[in-house]
Amino acid sequence: MKKYSIKLGIRNLIGKYPLLFYSIYCLKYQNRSNLINIDTELVIEGFPRSANSFSVTAFRRLQPKQIKIAHHHHVPAQITNAIKLNIPTIVLIRNPLDAVISFKIYNTDISLIQALKTYISFYQSIAIHKNFYVIASFDEIISDLPTIQ
Repeated sequence: MKKYSIKLGIRNLIGKYPLLFYSIYCLKYQNRSNLINIDTELVIEGFPRSANSFSVTAFRRLQPKQIKIAHHHHVPAQITNAIKLNIPTIVLIRNPLDAVISFKIYNTDISLIQALKTYISFYQSIAIHKNFYVIASFDEIISDLPTIQ
């Protein structure tokens, strides 16, 4: 197994558990950017390559004032922690084939199987909480972000 694959596997495991994730990930100051904190007003998270950057940028441009958004950590811990703290949350989802292939192209050091397992693990980990967040598909995001409810 390649080094990056091990790193991704460990991050995926840690990313399922908020206490573990935040305890370890906050050790480096630069990692604290975009994490949930006391000022967070919204969480936008999804599997990598699922319109995360587009969503955050577009959402911010639609707002009359600046709001604090936690985003781009791509771990279930962000979502489960947001639910626990009663922070509105948007979970981004993209067709598995498209998301996994894009993720694999972006991360050449991982196998297609590991990319697929990572995708499945991400969404399985948050499925139990599906009544507490809004799901926004890739197509909804890129075509009509203002109508997502």
